[in-house]
Amino acid sequence: MARPGRAPGWTLAYQTLCANSVVWYTSKMSLFELTESAITEIQRATFESFGVNERYHLQRLLRDSIQVIDPDIYVITEEFGEWEDAKRRIDLLCVDRDGNLVVVELKRTEDGGHMELQALRYAAMVSTLTFEKLIETHAEYLAKCNRSQDARDAMIQFLDWEDKEDCVLGEDVRVILVAADFSKEITTTVLWLNERDLDIRCIRLRPYKWQEKLLLDVQQILPLPEASDYQVKVREKAVEKRAAERKFNFDFSKYDLTVGDQIHPRLTKRALGFRVIQAALIGGIKPEELAAFIAGSIASWLITVDGNGTLSAEEFSAKAVQMSTKFGTYKLSRFFCDEKDLIRISGRTYAISNQWDLSNIPALQKITEAYPNLKAHFVKAEA
Repeated sequence: MARPGRAPGWTLAYQTLCANSVVWYTSKMSLFELTESAITEIQRATFESFGVNERYHLQRLLRDSIQVIDPDIYVITEEFGEWEDAKRRIDLLCVDRDGNLVVVELKRTEDGGHMELQALRYAAMVSTLTFEKLIETHAEYLAKCNRSQDARDAMIQFLDWEDKEDCVLGEDVRVILVAADFSKEITTTVLWLNERDLDIRCIRLRPYKWQEKLLLDVQQILPLPEASDYQVKVREKAVEKRAAERKFNFDFSKYDLTVGDQIHPRLTKRALGFRVIQAALIGGIKPEELAAFIAGSIASWLITVDGNGTLSAEEFSAKAVQMSTKFGTYKLSRFFCDEKDLIRISGRTYAISNQWDLSNIPALQKITEAYPNLKAHFVKAEA
């Protein structure tokens, strides 16, 4: 079978309309074709019989059509496994509109295996992810998929957040299990866990063969539709409360920075990050040394243009937009690129990121403490 292309001999369809027949369901979840002369049961199928591979077909298709299982989640990445001493990977890592991470675990089997246990393990592992780490992960995913979107802008737009500086993920991690069917052991476990305020959903993708096509009956079987409205209302109330708390708990602190004899009062977190990194570079600290304190690759917070160290801002920008990293080309609006902000040292010209936020404050503090020769220190300004 060619990979990752579609397996030969099958066409995936979510809904089919026919002029002379109607496809409908019964309470037993059988699927029938209704014509003028007969009601005929549509043949059940398996993904395996159509050559549908779990990762190279099912996962890929759902990745690009995630609304099939939930219209209110956004795919961050696939095959996520950035933790130590762990060989397993999350099939799809998503985020919902309330800023909560969503672990999507896929199985093409009829019983689901032990997917609920795997998903719980993954949920625990990603529960400590920061928004900035999520942005970095999503940028790598977009680059891998050859998409030109900016990761931060795409996520902010989906989440509909107005404040772009201090972005904080929700406190919950949701789980969505997707399989051809689920064993009694899985459904019993999920019911028990949901009663204890976890959010785990079971989505059944039941395949049918109809006129050489593969149809999917997509049904949420847990929580039960009858109970979903009540559970959703309870959860929405909790989400609204947390959203209100988050709205009034954004950190708008300013900082007073001293570098040598210079005092920079009431700096925003973005301005503080710029001034500390600027002082370090001018003070002879190499970017590779600073990288030991700052999360992410150097390219995520510093643009370096080699060659003529007297480049103007216009010349620097022209060269920078032609450079590429593993995240794609630089978006200059995310860096301090004005003439007064560029740093020129030993034939190189640097531009520092303007994306510093609350999560970077400890790293900036460590930099000032690690290099006392910079004579730099900062404190939170009085309100």
